[in-house]
Amino acid sequence: ALMSASDGPHKLEVKYDEPPDEPELLRACGGLLPARVAILFPAAFAALRQRFCEGGDASFVASLRHARPWDSGHGGRSGSTFLKTCDGRFLIKLVPRHEYHAFFEHAPAYFAFVRTTPTTLPSLLVKVLGAFHVEFRSADKKSTHSQWLLVQENLFFGHDVVRMCDLKGAQRHRAGDDPDDTVVDEHLFQLNGGYPLLLSEAAKAQLTRALWNDTLFLSSINVMDYSLLVGMVQRAGASNGNAAVASADAAAEAAADAAADVDADASV
Repeated sequence: ALMSASDGPHKLEVKYDEPPDEPELLRACGGLLPARVAILFPAAFAALRQRFCEGGDASFVASLRHARPWDSGHGGRSGSTFLKTCDGRFLIKLVPRHEYHAFFEHAPAYFAFVRTTPTTLPSLLVKVLGAFHVEFRSADKKSTHSQWLLVQENLFFGHDVVRMCDLKGAQRHRAGDDPDDTVVDEHLFQLNGGYPLLLSEAAKAQLTRALWNDTLFLSSINVMDYSLLVGMVQRAGASNGNAAVASADAAAEAAADAAADVDADASV
């Protein structure tokens, strides 16, 4: 069974008294030396990864060893920096300190919800699979630098997504000229020849149930700004060459925005 946030320690700290003997790691840190790593809810996250990550923790750690900057296609207003693991399985989001601590606050509710999905409650909510605070120090030990990281599943891993649409009922124009841009509702109609996406009655019912469950959970933790990310997938034999894979773009922020932030248009 998936552990709750109350099972095990809320935080585990690993301190480096001496620089790790890994030249590749030191080069990746840009001359800074790792000094300390804080891991939020290690037991609960490990149980979650065992359930939802193929290969469990060992595969998760192996994926995180190699990542590169990733352009999310101007899909949000947060301006956050993303990395994608080189195997494409996970996204690493660098978040502000307040967002990291907001996730800590909402973690018990998050774990309680996720452990009911998808067997009991259909859900499209993207899964946050780890939360880390990494502290670096300069070689002369006179300064430190911190990064707060949320690791989430890559919704479109294994799919050849040619275009992303960020659906949130918005009619305002957002980019769209560059094929790599993430666009909004009105552009999806344009890309689909003016027609909505067609679903079977069973698929529509499942999607409606999932959206209801997700939005009910998000409202319970006072998150009011979220969206549905639709990936347009090129498939041979499709009449217009496009099909759609839909996933909830709650991203890491959906479970992280604090109640105090809901009056500011938080990007999720």
